Amino acid sequence: MIRRLFLVAFLVFLVPNPILHADTNGPARDELYFSHDAALFPIPKALEPQVNFWIKIYSKYSLNQQVIHDSRNLSVIYEVFDIRDIFGSRKVSYRTALRYMNKQRRHWKSVLRQLASHRVNFDHLTRDQQKAFDAWGRKRDHSLYRIASRHVRAQRGQKERFRKGVQLSGRYLIYMKKVFRKMELPDELTVIPHVESSFRYRAYSRVGAAGIWQFTRHTGRLFLNISYEVDERLDPILSTQAAAELLKKNYDVLGNWPLAITAYNHGLEGMKRAKRQLHTDDIAVIVQKYRSRKFKFASRNFYTEFLAALKVVESYEKYFGPVIYDPPIQFQQFKLPAFVSISTLEKHFGLSEYVIQEYNPALRLPVFVGNKYLPKGYKLRLPKDLNPTGLFATIPEKQLYTRQKRLKWYRVRRGDTISRIARRFHLRTRDVVLANNIRNVHRIRIGAVLYIPSGAFLKSRAVLVNRSRKRSANPLKPAGNKTAKIVEKKMPQNTAIKQPVMLAEKNFSDVYGPFVDNTPAAAPVGRDTVERTLPAYDVQLTSRSQKAAGWIRVEPDETLGHYADWLGVPTQRIRRWNRLSYGRYLQIGQRIKLKF
Repeated sequence: MIRRLFLVAFLVFLVPNPILHADTNGPARDELYFSHDAALFPIPKALEPQVNFWIKIYSKYSLNQQVIHDSRNLSVIYEVFDIRDIFGSRKVSYRTALRYMNKQRRHWKSVLRQLASHRVNFDHLTRDQQKAFDAWGRKRDHSLYRIASRHVRAQRGQKERFRKGVQLSGRYLIYMKKVFRKMELPDELTVIPHVESSFRYRAYSRVGAAGIWQFTRHTGRLFLNISYEVDERLDPILSTQAAAELLKKNYDVLGNWPLAITAYNHGLEGMKRAKRQLHTDDIAVIVQKYRSRKFKFASRNFYTEFLAALKVVESYEKYFGPVIYDPPIQFQQFKLPAFVSISTLEKHFGLSEYVIQEYNPALRLPVFVGNKYLPKGYKLRLPKDLNPTGLFATIPEKQLYTRQKRLKWYRVRRGDTISRIARRFHLRTRDVVLANNIRNVHRIRIGAVLYIPSGAFLKSRAVLVNRSRKRSANPLKPAGNKTAKIVEKKMPQNTAIKQPVMLAEKNFSDVYGPFVDNTPAAAPVGRDTVERTLPAYDVQLTSRSQKAAGWIRVEPDETLGHYADWLGVPTQRIRRWNRLSYGRYLQIGQRIKLKF
């Protein structure tokens, strides 16, 4: 069911959306056509093989094709295979294709190691050995093949995705060019989203980069608003302004566009370091000779990918035939004077959630599921035919709010105390202590994430206390006597109460939010354990010292990078908690364990 919904959503995204456009005619060709300025964006002769390789990836090889090649010399291609021809099916799962691709990579590594052996006879080679031998110009250098065996890589074709990106770019290019021209930057730079995301504004990378310009959270926060309710990286127009500022800064520091574009991927400090080490600003020399732990395949090839994308966009009809650009989006902006819920906005503006989401891609899921209000001061995009001022005036005053919905989680900062945090959220200190299983109220760690109990939690806790008092007042009514264990260790004040009766009557998600209860189990019976006969209240008291932990279900657009940034830990640590191997992707609805 989830796969079907995802497929429907993906197809809806691919089809031109009539809601966003005032007309069905695409923008004029001269508004979108690019003319490559060779003086600003030169193609060094040493990098021509890389540019030609990426032109083929973008315009020749389909998504079903894999190219096995050398990662250092892109002109060396060992094999190109179509996964559908291998399995004889139009539909092959991603994992099946990935397994076969890795198998082929290992095979070609083995072939190259065979050629690196001094026992090989170059005059009598097997078919695949001959292919590799020919790919390297029939060179009889054993060390060459030994080094090449470490650089075997597979690249998936991008023809359909790039063609779709050309079509989608019509929605935003006119606005993007206005931004770049206002900052006196070349129009050609608006091709970068083809390299980064193929103009898919919902694109997320495995490291948490988002939007058509693929900003990471760290870089994005320098220019954009990124919060629990709004992520402006997902807005193509707002993120274009940020990208223009970043590229202009790179150019002012580095002095030429090849280095400035490479710095967009590798980082400004990294390119400054490359210039210092090699004493040159020649991009070809830096790509071929610069060695750094972070200057890997993506950074080495970013400028050549940009040049290839520019060449394909310049002559898109040559590669794809006629392409109808999507018409530019048409909208008006209305600055919200107060916090308001999405349901109230839908009701009084007569818009569906889908329409609001399409016009406002920066709004995140918590706003649409009701966990957060639309922020005060947010510039809401709406269809041009609406009167937002008049419609907003029809909203009752009691449905307008002066503050955002309270966060359920709080990160401890320097100088915080439990009592100060409790006062900030208008709670009692004991409520915060019990909700977070805090052992020592006088010591909290900077960076720790605390759960801020809501009204539902406090109400359910009051119900539990009242039930316990009633049962204690009438001890003859329990169903029977059972043996319960009270574990009394060194710190009895660290007490976590586990009451199945309460949880059975009220869903845990309604009380605690999206996390599942992970209260530590009682310690095994030993000499520090006192066993007593109590009525059957199913109460277990523990005082084990352990980090608070819980489970969260992955929602759309969330990545390990989001959770790592939220908790302030490396993504690899979250992988260890969940035994996730590197390269394994999260699935929507998957349960992820987090520790605080």
